Amino acid sequence: MTKPILITLHGGCFTGGCVNWDKAQTECLQNCGFDVRQLDFPKDNINETVEYIRKYIHDLNTPVYILGRSSGGYLAKVIFEKYPDLIKKAIYLAPVFNPQLRARINVQFRDNQEYFFRYGGYINTSGFNEAAEILILARDDENVPKECFSKKQKKYADYIGIRTHKGVTVTTSRKFCGIMKSILNT
Repeated sequence: MTKPILITLHGGCFTGGCVNWDKAQTECLQNCGFDVRQLDFPKDNINETVEYIRKYIHDLNTPVYILGRSSGGYLAKVIFEKYPDLIKKAIYLAPVFNPQLRARINVQFRDNQEYFFRYGGYINTSGFNEAAEILILARDDENVPKECFSKKQKKYADYIGIRTHKGVTVTTSRKFCGIMKSILNT
């Protein structure tokens, strides 16, 4: 039996980021039963990035699962909403669903983030489909305040006992692995 494909998107996309940040979690996801494809996508601007990810997934010629961490969660959400036929399920780990609001609240992210969005602008990601999306948040996220999520997103968010933003984005906890394994059975 073929393993289902899981596309993973690292964090730091608005300011840099690197595929090597997530090695331990990638191994955990492989052990959960996924064929993990950690994309090293361009990070110069939103349009290039989204098109690169869309094309990569489209060329696989099969619906996939997608997991995004932090700003990679924003990219996963954009792909899920713009191209729903490409994605079976989307998983977001401490995502930046509202980069504009986050930049107003946490101004240290503003300049690099604005550079990333300079051509395409921000894409609204306030919706949520609880049957096809999983949102995992930190209890006390220092990078993404709770105000950055819609009421519906907060209603369906799972707080898996991890306090920090970084902790959620790199978790290999038993609870996280259980969630990921359960996705394969749905």
